[in-house]
Amino acid sequence: SAPQSRSFVRKQRKAKARELLPKPVQRTAFEIGHQRTAKHKQHAFGRSKCFVTDSGATVTCTNDKNSFLSIQEFNTNKHVQVADGKLVQIEAIGTINMVLYDSNYRPYSVLVSNVYYSPHLFNLLSVDEMHRQHGFATVFRGKNAFFLTPTGVQLPIHRDDRRRYMLYADSAVRVDPELWHRRFMHAGTAAMRRMGCEI
Repeated sequence: SAPQSRSFVRKQRKAKARELLPKPVQRTAFEIGHQRTAKHKQHAFGRSKCFVTDSGATVTCTNDKNSFLSIQEFNTNKHVQVADGKLVQIEAIGTINMVLYDSNYRPYSVLVSNVYYSPHLFNLLSVDEMHRQHGFATVFRGKNAFFLTPTGVQLPIHRDDRRRYMLYADSAVRVDPELWHRRFMHAGTAAMRRMGCEI
């Protein structure tokens, strides 16, 4: 005959005092306030980008191709000369939509065109381009630096430990089908399917 199955009962120990206390509730908070540091701002606003505000740069450059709202030129024959004298080939030129923040941390959207892209570049924001495209004045007063818009809005520029003037911006690009629809010159569904078979 088959042996009968035995059931085992595990002896439970007494609960410790600290185990009887209610567990604390996990809370996540984003703190956005006046005169917060750049590090706090990056956490508060999510995916932020740092741009070195350069008064000597002739064009705005980025190494993040996902920042582009639209691209006007691909595989260009243009080059830019970087600080060490080397020439970097530009892979694309397009437009980005930057969301900056004023002194009260209110969002301020800026459409910047003629932005050069290469993965070998730093994120540089050209002061000349901001003035030419939007009429922004740039004020450098030590730690108190900012862009001044034609309507009088101040957009702070922070100075880091290396005494560089850094501008923090969020990308306003949504990576969704509507964006790709615009990037492919408003191609229809059938054309997109054919493209998927060819590429």
